[in-house]
Amino acid sequence: LQFDVAEGKKLPLTQEDIRLNGHAVEARLYAEDPAKGFLPQTGRIVRFDPPAGVRVDKGVETGDEVSAFYDPMIAKVIAHGATRGEVCAKLAAALDRMTLLGLTANAPFLAALLRDETFLKGGADIGHIERNLDAINAAAATP
Repeated sequence: LQFDVAEGKKLPLTQEDIRLNGHAVEARLYAEDPAKGFLPQTGRIVRFDPPAGVRVDKGVETGDEVSAFYDPMIAKVIAHGATRGEVCAKLAAALDRMTLLGLTANAPFLAALLRDETFLKGGADIGHIERNLDAINAAAATP
């Protein structure tokens, strides 16, 4: 449908035809170190076991190299749930279960952000992470 809109075609449905079905949240897993200013990380992925129970669109496998010459995104991890709180808890738990060895990634940071009270209530704005970086990093470092 996006291509149809771009070509100026009329959509085959109206806004009233669209039904909401819960919430979905996507977390972008990067080879980066949030505790060091989100500095990109390079190296070989010794082991990567994506979590079950969520959608994982990955661009790497165990044994692949993350180099300085390409975007350090490892995967998009997507969860769906009935409520915002449910989907955030589901996605955070999936990030906690993921195995990624060989380089530093932002999974613990993302899980901590998904548990952040302001984020859970839908009150986070574009400056939320910058204003709360130390607290989110501290929560990410707590097992």
